[in-house]
Amino acid sequence: MRSRSSRRLISFQVLAPDSAFTDVSQWFLMPLLALGLVLVTSAPRDRLVVGTLVALGVSWLGDSAPDLVDGDAAFLMLVGLVLCAQLTYIVAFRPHRRSSVLRTRPWVVGLYTFAVFAMVAVCASAAGILVVPVAIYASCVGE
Repeated sequence: MRSRSSRRLISFQVLAPDSAFTDVSQWFLMPLLALGLVLVTSAPRDRLVVGTLVALGVSWLGDSAPDLVDGDAAFLMLVGLVLCAQLTYIVAFRPHRRSSVLRTRPWVVGLYTFAVFAMVAVCASAAGILVVPVAIYASCVGE
């Protein structure tokens, strides 16, 4: 169950998506998640934790760095950094793939495949010449 303050935060972001509060909350979400991960794990941290921390750092860059540039460059920076974060998560979790839900429940692969194709299908017409990068991005997110 969500707390009253978290419901207010979510509703505020829905009602005022371009507000300074939304930017600030977006800038601090990944560092807070990283701090939580550091606090619940002990040193020396294993490869999964370190990889997740790196991915959270790259995600943070994807959330905050595009605010430093304008226009298409900001969007490309956002997408590029989020893609790098996804690739980092894939590398971090790769050693655990044998115990993945995709291995233990193979029918889930169909759901992920459907979601990737649906994402590409929805975005393809608007993507134009960027349809191939969109497909690559969707595949990495679905990995």
